[in-house]
Amino acid sequence: DTSEAVPMIEKLKFNGRYHKAMMQVFGKTLITRTLEIGARLSRSHGLNTITLDGDQVNKRGALTGGFIDERKSRIGAYESKKAAEGKLGKINEEKEAIEEQIQEQNQIEAKLSGQINKAYAEKRHLRNQYDQMQNDIKRLAKDRDLEISTKKNNETELARLKAEAAQLESQLESIQSELDSDLADELNSQDQGELERLTADTTELRSKLIEISNLRAEAESKKKILENDLSTNLTKRAEELRLELSSQSQEETTEEFTKEQDELRQLSEIISDFDEQIEEAEGTVDDATSRLNSLQGQLEKLKAKESNQEKRLETVSRDVEKFFTKRNNLIRRQQYCRKRIRDVGALARDDYTKHDQKSVKRLMDQLAKCNEKLKKFSHVNKKALDQYVNFTQQREELMRRKTELDEGGQAIHDLIKHLDQKKEEAIQRTFKGIAKHFSAVFKQLVPSGKGTLTIKKKEGDESKHNRSTANYAGVGIKVSFSGGSGFDRSVKGLSGGQQTIVALSLIFAIQRCDPSPFYLFDEIDANLDAVYRRSVAGMIREQCSTAQFITTTFRPELLEHANKFYGVAFQNKMSKVSVISRDDARDIISQVEKEL
Repeated sequence: DTSEAVPMIEKLKFNGRYHKAMMQVFGKTLITRTLEIGARLSRSHGLNTITLDGDQVNKRGALTGGFIDERKSRIGAYESKKAAEGKLGKINEEKEAIEEQIQEQNQIEAKLSGQINKAYAEKRHLRNQYDQMQNDIKRLAKDRDLEISTKKNNETELARLKAEAAQLESQLESIQSELDSDLADELNSQDQGELERLTADTTELRSKLIEISNLRAEAESKKKILENDLSTNLTKRAEELRLELSSQSQEETTEEFTKEQDELRQLSEIISDFDEQIEEAEGTVDDATSRLNSLQGQLEKLKAKESNQEKRLETVSRDVEKFFTKRNNLIRRQQYCRKRIRDVGALARDDYTKHDQKSVKRLMDQLAKCNEKLKKFSHVNKKALDQYVNFTQQREELMRRKTELDEGGQAIHDLIKHLDQKKEEAIQRTFKGIAKHFSAVFKQLVPSGKGTLTIKKKEGDESKHNRSTANYAGVGIKVSFSGGSGFDRSVKGLSGGQQTIVALSLIFAIQRCDPSPFYLFDEIDANLDAVYRRSVAGMIREQCSTAQFITTTFRPELLEHANKFYGVAFQNKMSKVSVISRDDARDIISQVEKEL
């Protein structure tokens, strides 16, 4: 019936060359009005159906669907996006217009700032000119005072230079008188002392010459400074004052003109005084220069004599060096001969005087004959004794090192043995503690049962005295839930609930031996009956004083001893956790038990 269902392929528009692909994907899908019609057609024809609300029915029987929030439509979101883009474009245009206005205002502001800065610059320039004129007047007064003080200093310096020149002349005369005396062919101690004194005097004269040169340079620099002041400052300032006086009116500047003329007259007098002082200083400098030239000539003569003395000293030094070189060679030759004598070994007392009467030539001939005879024994290893001594020392050193290594190895083996013993004791102690707690916990959970932990040993190591951990193969568990003879049942042969009891007993035993801060259990009571669930709840309550236990459960027994409850609900495809009361927890578990 076309009124109840329509093939989806008829409502799709696509290119004809993709017909096979579209048929493969949508060929077995119908669009129906309701979910009931879709389920019926899917069961009868084996097709996939979908309703206008989005509910789907698979041909295998699965139903899918859900609420469609129209507020989250893609078309609406696209339209909202378009509207937002339009608003964004308008806002960007407004932003660009505002930025242009801001830029224009900034340009106007920059122009006004430039004009203001220009006005300030002109004002500063005028102010600087006024300050410069004031400073020039003050500086001229300071220059006048400075020149007066400089004149006094120059006079003092001139007197000191004259005194030093007189002293230098006296020293030069004494040195000249000493240099005129003839030197002996060889230097004795007195001559060497005299030479050292002359060297010291020469050094002192050099230093004084440098000081005089510095004073001359300083006087010349002061002269140049005074000339520059005259040419650049005083004369120029006088011209400026004349121009300023000529530019002002007669009525306003009569008194000022008189003052300026007086000041100009004083400055002219000062300048004339300075000129006289400069001429005197130049004359003094010329005299000092001439005296310096004469002193330099005398100094050059002293240097020539000093160089001659140095050459003679160098000649004597070379002779002394040759003598010491020859002496050192003879000493080395003597040491070599003594070493050769020691190598020969101890001689008899008569051997020392046996060859006293023989000539050196005869002794050398006998020595040559002995060397010829010794050549026959050239194949003998002459270093055998030394090598034997060296090898003996090396062997003793190696034996000593071997002894040290053996002692160190024995100490390491003893330490390893001690650590293995400590490890085995710790394992034994821990296992005994856990086994003891396991039996107690299992007895508490299963009052009529019994459980123990045992250590499995490797095959062939059944000796009771051999307790090394290297011989352990693992840990075994033996339990009995009835207290009868069925004590050797393996864990694989137990039911799911019994395996849970055994596992919890082991966990609680480890917790008592080595407690942890908290434990997380996920539906540990799912396979337990009511009796065991109450036992487990009591055990958790007993041990919660030393640790925190977090459990998930659908049974009411664990709720009796809990002090905090959380409910987990699935809402809007999300899990939500909230704090609930004990009664709410009981109600939730009751509903779950009814559904089960």
